[in-house]
Amino acid sequence: MPVTAMDSPSFGANTILRHLQQEDAIVQACAAQSGTNPTALAAVRRDKLPHLCSNCKKEGHLAPYCIKPGGGMASKSLDEARTAQRNARRNGQQW
Repeated sequence: MPVTAMDSPSFGANTILRHLQQEDAIVQACAAQSGTNPTALAAVRRDKLPHLCSNCKKEGHLAPYCIKPGGGMASKSLDEARTAQRNARRNGQQW
């Protein structure tokens, strides 16, 4: 059986904290190099579930705005469907 860090007599809460701090420092350094803010990403919340089309089973729209056969916008262009969806949202219609 391989020996792990947890088997060491010096393993404890301080060891865990030190490893977490090292990992956080690595994440911060990577974010600084890439110009992103990891805190901002952590703050993003999704209060609503993604819209799932019952017609084509893809996220982002519902069946009334689906351009695939059987959808409410079948044979319409993607731009027409997006415009209809945006207008419905602006008018407060449930979609």
